Amino acid sequence: MDPNVALAQQLQALETVPDSYIVVSPELIILTASNAYLADTLTRREQLVGRYLFDAFPDNPDAPEANAVRNWRASLERVIATGKPHQMAQQHYDVPDPERPGSSWSATGSRLIRPCLTPRDACTISFTAV
Repeated sequence: MDPNVALAQQLQALETVPDSYIVVSPELIILTASNAYLADTLTRREQLVGRYLFDAFPDNPDAPEANAVRNWRASLERVIATGKPHQMAQQHYDVPDPERPGSSWSATGSRLIRPCLTPRDACTISFTAV
């Protein structure tokens, strides 16, 4: 089977899982997100797929103490380097509010980041909001 077709089928299957997942490439390009993740982040798949993860979900520019991107990137780099899952600690972060451009809403949650066995060695990010 063509690796691109296999990857597309795997990604499509992840879109319907009941949990909140986002899948990124080793270059941190968003490949897909589950419907639950889209609902949790008030986004649409077409807004995210193909974008660099931290362009889609940057730190809040109005919060100089924000460290979500730094912590998330370190965890992703660890998973990519080791091929082993990494459970992040609770993390505060601001999510851009699509209803009010320029503003965001706050959330606290944890992420389990794990390698995904795909032809492109993507990482899946399981998000649990608290």
